[in-house]
Amino acid sequence: MSTLTLPAIIDMEILGRCDLRCPFCWGPRHEKPDTNIPALLNLIRSFPEYGVESIVITGGEPALIKDLPEVLRTAKEECKLKTVLSTNGLRFAKRLDEIAPFLDWVALPLDAATLEVNRKMRVGDPRQFQIVQDLIPLIRDRYPRLGIKLGTVVCKINKHDILPMIDLIKERCKPDVWKLYQVSYSVYAEDNREQLELSDEEFDDLYKRVNILAGQYNIVLAAYTRAERDGKHLFFTPEGNAMVIAQGQETLIGNFYEDINRVARIWSEFVRTDRLVTNFDRTYPIKRSQPLAKSH
Repeated sequence: MSTLTLPAIIDMEILGRCDLRCPFCWGPRHEKPDTNIPALLNLIRSFPEYGVESIVITGGEPALIKDLPEVLRTAKEECKLKTVLSTNGLRFAKRLDEIAPFLDWVALPLDAATLEVNRKMRVGDPRQFQIVQDLIPLIRDRYPRLGIKLGTVVCKINKHDILPMIDLIKERCKPDVWKLYQVSYSVYAEDNREQLELSDEEFDDLYKRVNILAGQYNIVLAAYTRAERDGKHLFFTPEGNAMVIAQGQETLIGNFYEDINRVARIWSEFVRTDRLVTNFDRTYPIKRSQPLAKSH
């Protein structure tokens, strides 16, 4: 094992492409090219040597990547990493059986209690609202050991539709964890800040009210605020760059493909291990051991 280490968890943005155009997105710009898959596989194979234990595959929309099953298989079976996939659900629903066997958790988004509001948040395909609702019971039936996190970005557009989501979730699509994200102003969210603006006080008040109701229905709730972003992540970008959040700004500190040892030497100046691990463990807690999949 290398004397240099990386954090236990790395968030991997492997492409910018997406089949939605969400106004609040703080992922990579859509025009960014996909990462180089052979180089990515080699990088993932090196992770255990640097102490990496878990990866979150995100984008863009990672289910657009043809070789996504091989990426996840390499991480899960070859490297014994804990794997999380963050997806909008549209393509994942079609590729469930080729992807799910290599996952520990899937993160799905739902941003409103109604189609009318959700389509203002998840712009580009109104089917996403129903697809996610249908996916959760399908995953429960076919892959019962797969953890499900439901993520909701909270902003001015949907703030009045968050409390009503309780009824939808408890009746139709109860996840293992429901996480509310206060909108963060970077990338597309910065472009659209005026229509998204939500104060800290508004988010805190809404979270408290949702938390009371969630507890009544045994819904596990978590929250993520703008103020918490610093020091919680080491990101891999489609170009292979290593990126952190420092003083609220996305900051590049090196490139994994070009010099992983440099990244390993300096990441701890920007990322607090305790904050990173606590955030991950609260979002993707350990589940009881269950069968990989039911016969279908």
